Amino acid sequence: MKKTFLLFICSIISLAMTASHLTLEQARNTAEEFVRNKAFLLKNSNVITIQQVKPYSEGVDGKPSVFAVNFTNNHGFVLVGGNQQGDEIIGYCDHGSFDENAIPANMRAWLDSYIASANHVSDMKHARGIHATSQCHP
Repeated sequence: MKKTFLLFICSIISLAMTASHLTLEQARNTAEEFVRNKAFLLKNSNVITIQQVKPYSEGVDGKPSVFAVNFTNNHGFVLVGGNQQGDEIIGYCDHGSFDENAIPANMRAWLDSYIASANHVSDMKHARGIHATSQCHP
């Protein structure tokens, strides 16, 4: 039982450490898929088109931790996680647009916390020299 549990923990850690980052195009596709699948949650979802995809933050490895995807005509935005192994959608709104200069303090604190967590995993990966071929043995 202990070996199985240890193997499970090692597998989870390996997945987190070998996570690959999204590109702008992948973030765009993720946001489009979210809108298609969650159309009932978003106002005017049948007329939503993407206006802008922009990296919101840069991780310790120089890759974005979060992408902000704004829709046209202030039809809202989606925040896409920049890591393929993490949460795809970390937030959304059905109105307005995402403006990093006008984020409320509580939302900025929440985003900073999310980014710090993502950076911590990335930092551990680089500090320990862990690569996609890392292995765990029970």
